[in-house]
Amino acid sequence: VRARDPLEQWVSGPVALLGDAAHPPVPYIGQGAQMAIEDAGIAAHLLKDYCLAPNGEFDISGFPKAMEIYQQKRITRTRQVLGLSKGLGKTQQNRADSWWYNIYREWQIRLQVWIYDTLPCMFPGTRYDFLKDLKSVLLTAQGDIKS
Repeated sequence: VRARDPLEQWVSGPVALLGDAAHPPVPYIGQGAQMAIEDAGIAAHLLKDYCLAPNGEFDISGFPKAMEIYQQKRITRTRQVLGLSKGLGKTQQNRADSWWYNIYREWQIRLQVWIYDTLPCMFPGTRYDFLKDLKSVLLTAQGDIKS
């Protein structure tokens, strides 16, 4: 499986990438769909906050700012998750290469699940609240939240 870092630029003019087009994950922690949903949710909220005119019409003039914030926030987040996924992929390869390591890792996984109810590398996905994160970004960017 080939892994690559997320693109440095997800937005160009009126085009914005999300999901696998921007940050294709390797399949080891199963966060690809979740990150795509986060992308869509954050983009939708930003478009609402920056591009919805008081009369309810779409105002394209706010699109560049909305997508600038989207790109900045999402690249940081996806890098973290993709890094964890690549790390788990290396562990999986080590398990395939050594039956001793496989036994060790299997018991390590069982212990972590017993202690934490999941693998700690899953925490960034399961504990991430994209709306809370987005609101903090909007507070910084705008001084207050419109929604």
